[in-house]
Amino acid sequence: MKVVLFVEDNDTDALLLQIHLAKLGFLTIVCSCVMDAILCMEKRQVDYVLTDIAMPEVSGFELIEHIRKRNKIIPIVVISAYADEYSKSEALRLGASTYIVKPAFLEDLRRVLI
Repeated sequence: MKVVLFVEDNDTDALLLQIHLAKLGFLTIVCSCVMDAILCMEKRQVDYVLTDIAMPEVSGFELIEHIRKRNKIIPIVVISAYADEYSKSEALRLGASTYIVKPAFLEDLRRVLI
């Protein structure tokens, strides 16, 4: 079973996406902040990282940078309510694989993860 690390500080969004990912056959680990996600990735191998941009203390942008310094190939999918061109282009410039605007639907996840 493929493992997805989802970094999201909104409990409702995290639960909804966890349900969607389970329907696609993924095990989801949810971290509510970037620092927890970094610690999790040090302890466990994950197949995908999904992250929001707006996070407490450390942003999703900084998480993307951190991951890319250590792992050039893991897919990083940004799922954010920010629909502006700057956020999307900055995430992709830093190394995100794709950018999905919330709300993310099952079809969006299927397209980028399968």
